[in-house]
Amino acid sequence: MMNYNLEKDKLLHIIESVERASWSKKLQQSLVSEISSLKNTIEHDFFTVVILGEFKRGKSTFINALLGSDLLPTNVTPTTATINALMFNEEKIAEVVYKDGHTQKGEATLEFLNGFSADSSFETENINYIKIGYPSELLRNHVILVDTPGVSDMNQQRVQVTYDFIPRADVVIFLLDATSPLKRTEKEFIEDHLLKYGIEKVIFIANRFDEIEEEDEEEVLEDIKKRLSTSFKKMGEEGIHLIPFSAYQALQGVINKDESLINASNLPIVKETIETLIYDGTSPENKIRTYTRKLRFGLEALYRQIQQELSIASANAEELEKIIAQMNILISEQASRKNKLKDYAEIQKSDMLAIIRKSLQNFQRELKEEVFELVDSYKGTEFKHYIEKQIVSLVQKRISQWITTYSGPMNLMLSKLNQELANALARHFNTTIALHGNAHVSTEFKGTPVKLAIQAEDISNVTMKAGLIAGGAAGLLILVGGPLLLPLVGLAGMPYLQKTLLDNKLKEAKAKVLPELNNLMNKTFNTLYEEIEKNMSISVEQIVILNEQRFAEIFSAYKEEIEQNIKAKKSNQDSFLEEEKDLVSKKALLEKLLQELKRG
Repeated sequence: MMNYNLEKDKLLHIIESVERASWSKKLQQSLVSEISSLKNTIEHDFFTVVILGEFKRGKSTFINALLGSDLLPTNVTPTTATINALMFNEEKIAEVVYKDGHTQKGEATLEFLNGFSADSSFETENINYIKIGYPSELLRNHVILVDTPGVSDMNQQRVQVTYDFIPRADVVIFLLDATSPLKRTEKEFIEDHLLKYGIEKVIFIANRFDEIEEEDEEEVLEDIKKRLSTSFKKMGEEGIHLIPFSAYQALQGVINKDESLINASNLPIVKETIETLIYDGTSPENKIRTYTRKLRFGLEALYRQIQQELSIASANAEELEKIIAQMNILISEQASRKNKLKDYAEIQKSDMLAIIRKSLQNFQRELKEEVFELVDSYKGTEFKHYIEKQIVSLVQKRISQWITTYSGPMNLMLSKLNQELANALARHFNTTIALHGNAHVSTEFKGTPVKLAIQAEDISNVTMKAGLIAGGAAGLLILVGGPLLLPLVGLAGMPYLQKTLLDNKLKEAKAKVLPELNNLMNKTFNTLYEEIEKNMSISVEQIVILNEQRFAEIFSAYKEEIEQNIKAKKSNQDSFLEEEKDLVSKKALLEKLLQELKRG
């Protein structure tokens, strides 16, 4: 089995070896800075445990028991109105992060956090999340607990949980009520928002198990497990971790230091299961694999950079002047090049939007058929409630599902465009430099001619690292939770939709509501497409700008390096000889580190 901490130490050792060397040139420093940022990521890596469950399932009491303190507000009514991210800190601190970017700091106490609970009058919709630092042993080993609002109703908070936290969860804990487990809404949430993301490490907590009669415990537990395995066959029986639990007993046991209550609650088993799932299996391996891949890319980019600088240092002044002449041609073509990039990107954007529109139209047609059939077959008397709650909720859910499903392909299309632009810029540079026949310098280093060329990977890296491509889906989903469906919500206010309708009036109400529903759904989908188009336009524009900026940065650094070398060589300075020795040493270091990484 892989030792996660040992593998992390190996990667950190390689990064520190890079940092200890002296990197004097602009592009060297830029690439080393990227490698150092990876070090920061590895050192501050966290395992994220997301706590989910419907309202009144005892999530806050459960977390308090894990922490060993009565920290989070609890009540018989729903209390968690914000997302609370709990992480280790020696001091008890809390930081409220608002959606406009400003923060509010306070002490992590029950009194302070009560001010942001559902029972308070505070407008929590303006809060992004609350970061809580707490000296808990469970959190000490880089574990973050994410406490969430109830998942019974789709709203902006739930959208944020789903699309910000769940996809990054290493382990999900889902609280059920042992007295009424696995409601329809719970089953749908698990299917739509856990299994869809491929999250397999789910611990089901059958809370309030102390309320089950002792003689019924075995039968109740077996029934819950059967329901789970029947509903979620993909997980398999071995993949379902079900623990009978009493959050109340656990918290009382911890506060009063009563070992019998702690053991009766099954708190030790819960903690052991969390730690086992965090450190075993694919999650730690995937983390190490990702860090290793990123470090290899960084070292290879730095290695290519050293090779390029060796190429420049090895060439004579005449050869370098010819390359400068070719670079001046590139400068004169700058405006034309930018326009060509923009034109190409616009064509690609139009093709992408055409594909998206076709998918959206098919989805719109299918959703209309589903909604109209449901409305037409409705036979109850609470037509207003049915339209206002169930139909609007269904449309909201289906649109969110479509965005979730299609955000991946949209990001892939943008990533492909990003790579194509980087390829085009690299090819343009390399072709122009090679036109004069001087891309290969006459002096050989270790018997291998070194070519002066820009790699597409070195151009595209900045765009991808800037995180500009991945943010669109979350914004669209927040829109679904708010203004997008306002026209449909407004439908419920129509005068022909009364709270109670007699049978002879229901047919008349349906005849009026269906055309109106059709028009409003058209408006909803038009708005959705406009938002997608706006997000795509912004993303495409940013991709073009960042590719051009990165190209200009690399180009400028190379030109400056070549001009300094020409000046040194023409004045018979020996400084470039020392520089060449330094570059040879750096190349050897990077070859050694790449071999270490490969062996690891």
